[in-house]
Amino acid sequence: MENIAELSVVSEARSRSCVVVDLSGELDVATVPELRQRLTTLIASGHSELVLDAGALEFVDATGLGCLVHAANRARAAGGWVRLIRVGQKHRRLLLILGLGRTLPDYEDLADALREA
Repeated sequence: MENIAELSVVSEARSRSCVVVDLSGELDVATVPELRQRLTTLIASGHSELVLDAGALEFVDATGLGCLVHAANRARAAGGWVRLIRVGQKHRRLLLILGLGRTLPDYEDLADALREA
């Protein structure tokens, strides 16, 4: 039986410009198109401040990281930002190794991420 990657994306508006996006499952070449479209639509509709909850992400590949960087760049161009929360240790290490800490800052929880706003 073929194992098909799945990604669940649930978003909740916190304010006019800020949305929290809960990610769970796998963020990879198979699931990136859906997430890219959802994040692009959010930013285009005025939600340029995105908090991405990565606590339930099981796997992220280079395509997934590229999608997150793309969203951060689009949000920044619209006057906003992307912040990660609840990033697992292995994913945090990867962000640090790749030097993405400034582009995709991570916080312990939602309150910390919003406090920086």
